[in-house]
Amino acid sequence: MNRAVSDVKNIEATKEKSYKKLINFYRIVVNPSFIESGKTPNNIIRDSLLNVFNKNAIFNLDDVTIEKISMCNDYIFGSICRKSDLDVLTEIKDAKDSKNINNTDIIIENYTYFYLNFNELASSVIKTKKIPSSDSYIKLLIEKNCSLNIEIAPFIKNQSEINSMLANSFSLTFFDNSNNYIGVKQTELYNCEFKELSIKAKLKDKNSKSAKDFVKNLVKVFKNNPDVKSLSASTDSEDIDLLRSSFTKHVSIELSKNYKNDLGKIQHVLEKELQFIIKT
Repeated sequence: MNRAVSDVKNIEATKEKSYKKLINFYRIVVNPSFIESGKTPNNIIRDSLLNVFNKNAIFNLDDVTIEKISMCNDYIFGSICRKSDLDVLTEIKDAKDSKNINNTDIIIENYTYFYLNFNELASSVIKTKKIPSSDSYIKLLIEKNCSLNIEIAPFIKNQSEINSMLANSFSLTFFDNSNNYIGVKQTELYNCEFKELSIKAKLKDKNSKSAKDFVKNLVKVFKNNPDVKSLSASTDSEDIDLLRSSFTKHVSIELSKNYKNDLGKIQHVLEKELQFIIKT
């Protein structure tokens, strides 16, 4: 290969780019459990996970693998990995010579990353469609290694915070038996079977006077409506579930294509954002 071309590819591999990621935030709630005298839920969870990962950096669950990347008495930073086969209509080529790589030799590994603070019993997780419900795996990791009865609950916003949001879009879904669109279903349009009705919309001017009360009015009209299956609103930096009051934050992380060289940056962002949420 031409050396100049090779140098360009090496530069591209190390060149950083800003990736916007979604981060979920959770509290570990300890339900009534037997707790040995002199111990707290915090140090029970910490000591249990220290014991597990001091023996082996990998902990296997049924369909994912959890790996410890760094850990101390205050926290654990790790990855959750799910393996899958390559899609049958996808081809992989060698970046050096563009030759095909046999698909049967390929296994896809999808990753997400989490940070768990033992002192606060709180966690931040990068949200990804490839590994939905990542919080359930953190729950399993803890439950399989200590005797505590726990739940993983999302951090929530209070109603005054929600009402003051300046949203730029919203999404609303009705249950399939909702009277709000039963007339549409009865038309039997094109002989279709309707399952549920979803509405997505963007505000024309999020800085207008009416936009200031938009989320407040959405909540007032739809939150306690039994026909509503889901209701959410988005700002420039957050997505908020208006029924549960939980939220996901949009965060930019500077990463290279060889992102595993940047795990320290991922840890720093997850730790920093979690601390901000805890303090607010």
